[in-house]
Amino acid sequence: MERYDRVVWEWKGDNPHNVTVTRGPVAFHSKTKSSGSYRKRVTRRGTYKIVCTIHRPTMRMTLRVQ
Repeated sequence: MERYDRVVWEWKGDNPHNVTVTRGPVAFHSKTKSSGSYRKRVTRRGTYKIVCTIHRPTMRMTLRVQ
């Protein structure tokens, strides 16, 4: 049985952002935008290091999928 988690990023405010995996089991990258959301179904376990490439190194997160 395949297990997965769905992650949703929501854009707030007027500044452009993106979601970019810099290290992890699977690479993914959203478009740069100023509104809306980005959804990703994550099917591989592991730790994902994620940044907004516009605002790095201060805008970053770690996503752990078990």
